[in-house]
Amino acid sequence: MKKKKKAIVYILLLALMFMVLILKDSIFSDNENKVYNISIITRGKMNESRRIMKSGAEQAASEVNANIKFISLSKENNVEEQIENIKKEISNESDAILIDPASYEELSETIEKVNKDKPVVLIDSDINIKNKINKVSCDNYALGVDLAREILNHQVKDEKVVVVKNGLDCSSIKERYDGFIDTMNKSNNTLLYWNMSDEETEKYYSQAKSFLQYNSVDSIVAFDSYILQNIGEAKRSLNAEGSEAECSIKLYGAGSDSKIISLLENRQITAIATENEFNIGYLGVKNAVDKISGRKVDDSIIRSTVINSDNMYSKENQRLLFSFVK
Repeated sequence: MKKKKKAIVYILLLALMFMVLILKDSIFSDNENKVYNISIITRGKMNESRRIMKSGAEQAASEVNANIKFISLSKENNVEEQIENIKKEISNESDAILIDPASYEELSETIEKVNKDKPVVLIDSDINIKNKINKVSCDNYALGVDLAREILNHQVKDEKVVVVKNGLDCSSIKERYDGFIDTMNKSNNTLLYWNMSDEETEKYYSQAKSFLQYNSVDSIVAFDSYILQNIGEAKRSLNAEGSEAECSIKLYGAGSDSKIISLLENRQITAIATENEFNIGYLGVKNAVDKISGRKVDDSIIRSTVINSDNMYSKENQRLLFSFVK
């Protein structure tokens, strides 16, 4: 009788173990087949830098079984359009939102509210809230510091340095600006300021050409890649027009798209600080999927690199520059 009871117990235990294994396989199978819908909202128009970020996001998506929806804006740093897109993607049942906030202050309430129900990952820029949200970004303050040091390390006298003020509502641009200004203020250089509006992007080139022609300064620094590109193109145009219009003002800034690399190669731009947009897109998607899955996610801080016309052909810098523009 006892043997019979033991046999029944063993059978029941085996049956229970078999059911647990089946359930476990079913859960893992569901997780493997789960498709994550992830929306990425930029803070401006589609450009080469954002296409590189998109490539990184797509690479990660192929590894984690995700669908990517990449959303650009009709104009730069358009807060209202970003808010509208956030609401639209939530109603479209996106599983997570990646966003490069156009404003440190104005998007805080909307993003904080969304993050209570859906995972949010901030890419490159931050917002003003108490509760921390995961972020993937380069160290933008350090980028500004490094650009300032590049100027200071190569100058033979104190200079007049023009700092372009644009997009300072966005934390990434503001942090670059702060790092640069804090470092330059320790020197004896004269800092001048040039305000460029987001509302006049189509006029950047003509404004830059006029400024270069009629202002006697030593260097110009821009923390937005599109502005840097336009100033560089204006300088190249002036230098192609002949000796009377020739411009020797040194240009520094942030960016690494193919047009900026060409301007660096032709010595129209003196030095650039690059951030790896591919890695930002890649890690942003990876972090989003980890957050959806309930895993603990740390911020991802990506190193920036300063490259000038003289060292751009080193093996390491070629790998950085030309992997970005493939």
